[in-house]
Amino acid sequence: MASSSNYQNYNAGTTVDQINGNLSNNFFRLKQYANQLNQLKKQIGTSKDSNQFRDNIHDTFQKSNQLIREIQSNFIKLSSLNTSESELALTKCKRIFEDELNIYSSLQKEIRDNLRLKPLKSIDTESQDANIEIIDERQSLLQTKKLSELDQQIDIVRDRETKMKQIESDIIDINAIMTDLATMVNEQNSLIDNISSNVESTHANVHYANENLSKASRYASRYRKKILFLILIILIVMGVIGLIVYFSIKKH
Repeated sequence: MASSSNYQNYNAGTTVDQINGNLSNNFFRLKQYANQLNQLKKQIGTSKDSNQFRDNIHDTFQKSNQLIREIQSNFIKLSSLNTSESELALTKCKRIFEDELNIYSSLQKEIRDNLRLKPLKSIDTESQDANIEIIDERQSLLQTKKLSELDQQIDIVRDRETKMKQIESDIIDINAIMTDLATMVNEQNSLIDNISSNVESTHANVHYANENLSKASRYASRYRKKILFLILIILIVMGVIGLIVYFSIKKH
């Protein structure tokens, strides 16, 4: 994921409360999908298990993964606000998302493992040791009407293998998502720390400037006093000299 400096500049009108509301709705929907998948997991290997049933699992995985991408997008929007309020919201929402994501990821893996352990019943009854029997049967039935049935059976096996691969491809990389979230929060914290540091530095500079102005004012006041005192001394000396000259002239 790109650093926060490369994030898209989202609409300035977007507020922390709006994004928080979106994320809360996202988390609720993700929990609903998890509940649906939990119910589907219980039906794997039962009479309700079928191709359509497994397609339903795949579709639910797809919808859940799309929702997770939407949540990540909202996290990026929240991070782009770069305020102390968004930092607190980001940290709080990250904890909630991590909990929900862990539940969903564990559920995905359990369903995948159950599907592997419990293949559809039609496969169990019709194609045990399929890799060997299909070859042998193809050789013995090349000239019979059962060839088409055998080809059909092979297609079924391949189709189910394809569906299994689809479901396995739906398994999310939870570590990558967690790493992206941690990076986003750390970048947000660093940015807020830098802003706080700049504010403190500015405050210190203003305080230092005020002190310098105060000192300069005191120096100016002392300088004025010295000038006035010097002028007073000069006036006194001049007055004394004037009196001396005056009385000298008067005696003559």
